[in-house]
Amino acid sequence: MDNSIDVTIGDVSVAVANSELQGTVTGNTLNVAPPTGAYTSGSNTISSDSVRGVTGITNLSQNTGAQSLIQQSVNVQGNITGN
Repeated sequence: MDNSIDVTIGDVSVAVANSELQGTVTGNTLNVAPPTGAYTSGSNTISSDSVRGVTGITNLSQNTGAQSLIQQSVNVQGNITGN
């Protein structure tokens, strides 16, 4: 669904973007190993080289995968005026 709104009043231009992220995690079961009943997640590291050479707009997330959900939204507007 596109909920963006563009308004121009004279020389002023306004744009509003809205992202509705509605993900869910339901109905899952996590079985842990006896005898401690403890859960250990995986390794999750961002090193200094993780985003080396990245240019422009970057969106980065991490997830160890234990019944989790990552939702991301990036809104970009570029205006070019030529004479």
